[in-house]
Amino acid sequence: MTRVLVLDGSQRKSLAAVRSLAAKGHHVLVADSKRLSLAGSSRFSSRTVRLPPADEPDYLEFLAALTERESIDVVLPTDDQSMGALAGQRVIGRAALLTPSKDGFAMARDKRATVELAVRLGVDVPRTESPVSEAAARDVIESFPLPALVKPRESSGARGIVYAEDRDTLRAGYSAVQARYPSPLVQEWVRPIVRKTHVAMLTLDGRVLASFTQRVIREWPVGGGVGTLWQSVRDDAAIDVTQRLLEAVRFTGVTLTEYVYTNTRGPVLMEVNPRFWNTLVLAIACGVDFPSLTVAAALGKPMEGPRDWPVDKVGQWLVPGDLLNFAFNPRRFRQSIGYLPLGRRSHAIWRSDDPVPLITMLLIIARGAFSPRMWRYAFRR
Repeated sequence: MTRVLVLDGSQRKSLAAVRSLAAKGHHVLVADSKRLSLAGSSRFSSRTVRLPPADEPDYLEFLAALTERESIDVVLPTDDQSMGALAGQRVIGRAALLTPSKDGFAMARDKRATVELAVRLGVDVPRTESPVSEAAARDVIESFPLPALVKPRESSGARGIVYAEDRDTLRAGYSAVQARYPSPLVQEWVRPIVRKTHVAMLTLDGRVLASFTQRVIREWPVGGGVGTLWQSVRDDAAIDVTQRLLEAVRFTGVTLTEYVYTNTRGPVLMEVNPRFWNTLVLAIACGVDFPSLTVAAALGKPMEGPRDWPVDKVGQWLVPGDLLNFAFNPRRFRQSIGYLPLGRRSHAIWRSDDPVPLITMLLIIARGAFSPRMWRYAFRR
């Protein structure tokens, strides 16, 4: 029985990975910097072990020692920080890994590098400027076509993005983003968006082992962020573009690549995320088991996933994600798919045979009730 250590236990994607791997007969442990974690509270996790945060200098030393102590065969990082700390490695301690090269990880994390690669390959991307000095920034801000947005070079979801309809908002937005994220990008605000597509992919030196596509129907924040309701689709155009990007850099590992469509353009590349994604549960439910395929590849036994999957299956993150969308979405009563968790939906947290993670989520929310950071998250639009 393969012993797998799933990192980043506080993440919904780690919970999905734990459940999937245990169902395939693996012995699963969870690691996290917090004592209370979603994945660690699952009945499919044998136990939780503590690790320092991935940006701590002793993280790799602690992790290597842990693999020896617990006889771990494979380590599965799921989030940006852990994947970045382990990028370029195939082994940590006694355990195998499947991670991108440092260059491949940097290309995907750095949105400027992603845009430059896309332009070289003829992939449609929003017009983008990346000023490297204050003078250049002033010139870009005064001349860039509106509407526009300012976004960090490294971030995920809607974190740090400021949208601007007018020049004053663009100036203020650039200053605000620059204060937190060095050298942000100024980018075309593509709209009106009629569809958002995510392409999940597992590659080995650029060769596709598995792919899956989904459309994002609702998000939190409402205007753009983390998916709270999503649906399986087949989007071959977006798959083909993603394959070209990852082949060009001989990428190894999992990615979630985001695209938008307008009535006249698409797929338009928005970003590449070089790690697992919090909507992972739907791909697994549709038979594309990325965690198990990643573990097999890490062990030197790569397998291809199915080339077809059922479409129109629905995934939902109800608590608190879709509830927040309902609370603040002015179109809450005009949704094509309702908020009530009816039918055969795949839920990011809730499962009747594994109820404790939902209780854990509620405890985490209650514990954070007095945290200004949590309230800022809850009320961002």
